[in-house]
Amino acid sequence: MRTTPFSTRYLKLYKAFNVLLALSIFTLFIFQFKNYWYLIIPWGFIFYKYLKIQFAIKPVAYDDYSFYITLPDYELQIRFEEVESIEIINLSGVYRINLFQDSMLGKEIYFKPSLLYPLNYKKVERLIDRLRREVVRARRKINEDNSMQLNSLNI
Repeated sequence: MRTTPFSTRYLKLYKAFNVLLALSIFTLFIFQFKNYWYLIIPWGFIFYKYLKIQFAIKPVAYDDYSFYITLPDYELQIRFEEVESIEIINLSGVYRINLFQDSMLGKEIYFKPSLLYPLNYKKVERLIDRLRREVVRARRKINEDNSMQLNSLNI
């Protein structure tokens, strides 16, 4: 099987730019609105959630049966049967893979398929839809295989 890289190759640059941008905007916000200290807490929470997603984005590749998440020390394989759903979470094109069970990275894995997402959304959406169909097909195959087993008697 040949794995196909799914994440943008400029992921490190994208993450660094977004983190610096968010921190500079938040710092500017704090200095501009010193008298409105009560606004700092909700906006701080929003920036925290944004930065949490930025740090959670991982490079993802796939083949016919699995996703591969590349980490600095190793590569994590997640079979399509373990995936619950794939959904977009913000307008910049960050997607989330929801898993049925916890993996080493948790129940959610974030990835960004394209750096130019709003401009090439049709191509990215076609690819995501194909992967969603593969996930459904893999789960259906597991259910068909399990239907051939004998049921145990619960006495």
